[in-house]
Amino acid sequence: MVGLRGEHARNLEELSASIAHEIRNPITAAKSLVQQLGEDPGSAENVEYANIALQELDRVEKSISHLLRYAREEEMNPRPMKLADAIESALETVRERLGTTWALAETGAAGPTGNRYGDAAGHTCFAVAGAVEAARTLETGRSDREANMWAFTRAALELLDTCLQQAGEKS
Repeated sequence: MVGLRGEHARNLEELSASIAHEIRNPITAAKSLVQQLGEDPGSAENVEYANIALQELDRVEKSISHLLRYAREEEMNPRPMKLADAIESALETVRERLGTTWALAETGAAGPTGNRYGDAAGHTCFAVAGAVEAARTLETGRSDREANMWAFTRAALELLDTCLQQAGEKS
């Protein structure tokens, strides 16, 4: 029982540090930008500094909202969903959070065994989000972890390349 308590305490410490990091970093950036605004009130860069500070504070607000949502014991309504839909949702979140125009995500079971979701070794789903969006599933039929990881990487990058080419053709 003592080992479990110690592991629980370590996990709680790691979670607390992660949360503090997610909140402190944007606040520190916003604080620095506001200080720069005060140093030269007439600077032409002040509008840009103010916009960045607001974006950083929005990040804090989102993090706190997620924490509050997690802290509330809301009723969970699990439902079946396609893995590609989950990846596309994650891609959209990453794009918004990082302010990017393109994102690539992958999840699966590289091996030597399957994953807890029932996917066999060698199964992956990956997606690209950007001006062109696409998702693919790949099943290698192998349990060789390294070979699968190379296959997953190659297929995901080929999909990204295809999407980039299609986007170039559209413009």
